[in-house]
Amino acid sequence: MTEASILAHMNEQERYACVHDLECVEVTSSVGPDGAYRTKVERYDVDTSVAWYGLFSIGLMDMIGDDGTKKTITSVNIGGYWIDL
Repeated sequence: MTEASILAHMNEQERYACVHDLECVEVTSSVGPDGAYRTKVERYDVDTSVAWYGLFSIGLMDMIGDDGTKKTITSVNIGGYWIDL
């Protein structure tokens, strides 16, 4: 599987949108104490890598936010299907 494949997998999830290969946005929604609906959007720079191991591959996506926070998302691809770890 390629790095484009893991980005496509992330786009299938409702929480993240990876419009470009180098950045993604995370969209979270919540209801505040006053009952108002709030949506928060955070932008992340993205560095992806995929390691192949014969019948499966492991994809890593490091996401670094504008405020310096870092998230790492790890997924395994078996037979063309991504599974988040």
